[in-house]
Amino acid sequence: MTAQDKELFSQLYDRNYKRLLYAAIRIAHNPFTAEELTNEAFTILLTHFDRVRQHPNLPGWLHTVLTNLALDEYKRQSRYVQVPLDSVRNLGCEPASLSMLDLLPNELSRTDKEILYLRYQLNLNCVDIAEYLHISHEASRARLSRAKQHYAHLLAKERLM
Repeated sequence: MTAQDKELFSQLYDRNYKRLLYAAIRIAHNPFTAEELTNEAFTILLTHFDRVRQHPNLPGWLHTVLTNLALDEYKRQSRYVQVPLDSVRNLGCEPASLSMLDLLPNELSRTDKEILYLRYQLNLNCVDIAEYLHISHEASRARLSRAKQHYAHLLAKERLM
């Protein structure tokens, strides 16, 4: 690209960027997408500059390229339904329908389920579990260890079946 070509491209960019951006916003209805499309139109101009340099109406050529890009993007977006993330935040989850206690195997004792629930559902550490259950810290660690062993044993037995 010669210095004259760079100057011509710079002038085209400076004189036409805002106009093309507004045209893309009108078509795409999204300023971020419009900005990307406008930049893409100038990138296409840059990659094909040797062939289109002599075009009698470069701003019109750019506008046509941008319009085609924007319409393609609009068609692409219209194929999909856009749903706000707030409306799907809890999709597939029923807030209080199942707790960890419901998911643990029935073969586990009530105390095993309780200590696993306190540790992994409520994220309590052994000191807090001991305080909650009114037992010593060492007893809470021993109960948690036994509960994890029982659970691992049940999982292994279930896999063998």
